[in-house]
Amino acid sequence: MSKGFSSAQLPALVLGGIESAFDEWLEMSGEWLQSAPEYLLTVNVAQALKAAIPVAQRTLLMEPHVASTLADAGGIQRGPKAAKLRSGGRYDIVLGHGNGLPRAVIELKNPLWARGLAARHDLDRICHSLLQGKAKTQLYTGLFAFYTSSAPPVTKDTTAKERLERKWVTEWQRTLQSWAWAEANQSRYEKHLKVAVTANIHERDVGKSKHAWAAVCVQITRKPR
Repeated sequence: MSKGFSSAQLPALVLGGIESAFDEWLEMSGEWLQSAPEYLLTVNVAQALKAAIPVAQRTLLMEPHVASTLADAGGIQRGPKAAKLRSGGRYDIVLGHGNGLPRAVIELKNPLWARGLAARHDLDRICHSLLQGKAKTQLYTGLFAFYTSSAPPVTKDTTAKERLERKWVTEWQRTLQSWAWAEANQSRYEKHLKVAVTANIHERDVGKSKHAWAAVCVQITRKPR
């Protein structure tokens, strides 16, 4: 990333943006974040990035076109592999250097309950974005972040917080790092990319029960070439 700012700082900022969205929506509606429009997350995450990164070191775009972002980054590609990009669509947020060159793409979901296709589609898009254009692309990292929650579990876990920690950090990080979920792309992703999961998990009393909610962030980064 830009001098003086590391991509390793991005997950904390993105998680902070989701936490701000939770607080804002709770104050506004009295409800938890799952009932909020996804755009509320986009705005709050963008504001968190804007506040933390000096203006000379960043540009921020919300909902830019995938194709134009990749072209600006120098990583546009044609052919069957490009289908994973859904290049006619848009990223939720693109973070660039102060000169406008894209450096990171961010995809957000609200809410996410299962580790299925909804997550995989965004993870595939990020992976393919980072691998476009081989050595020419300026994109270095991508983040997939989301809100989720849990009621007190009936079986397996002792508390709602423990359930979220197991499901979205311990187990999912192991699954993601195996790259088995990528199927035909497993060897390609494993060779060129690394992945890590970070989560901020919070407990809240609901009646006499203790529920939990979490902001979760998956960061995928290109290995040095």
